[in-house]
Amino acid sequence: GGPTFTHALLSGSVAIDAAAANPEIITDQRGIARPQGSAPDIGAYEFEPVCQVFPFDVATEIALNEAIACYNEAPAGDYEINVTSSFSLTADSLAISNSTAATLAINGNNHIIDGDDKGRIFEILDSEVTISEAILKDGNAEDNYPCDGYLACRGGAIYIGPSASVTILQSTIANSVASYF
Repeated sequence: GGPTFTHALLSGSVAIDAAAANPEIITDQRGIARPQGSAPDIGAYEFEPVCQVFPFDVATEIALNEAIACYNEAPAGDYEINVTSSFSLTADSLAISNSTAATLAINGNNHIIDGDDKGRIFEILDSEVTISEAILKDGNAEDNYPCDGYLACRGGAIYIGPSASVTILQSTIANSVASYF
């Protein structure tokens, strides 16, 4: 697509969300906004997740970000993300933000989502979300968020925005850090 030939990234490619952010590069070669996930993709092509029918089963960081991106664009309704295997994050997951009357259930199925001290596991801005049977560990909001006395530096594992409604059931949050002054 675009003015020159490109090669699309396949779902699961190691190039997805693997580039350093550059505020001067806001689109890919085709004009698609960057980033579509938690970070820009390597190369001239930004991967765009194809939304499948919910519920989403996720076993990787990439699949989690794809599921969140699809939820963020979904119309009113009830949606589910089912974690089917433990995995680690390499950066913040995509922010959860759906201002319609959509609700999201994240079923951890007693699997671990490990922030690996590389970022916040969930950032829930303005949605109704229930997290159940999840093990969230090693989230870190200290290193990636400038603490200016505002909310940005809160929530090592989970940041809950002022217009979000979050319920956490039968879950563990461990070894996560954030600063606030």
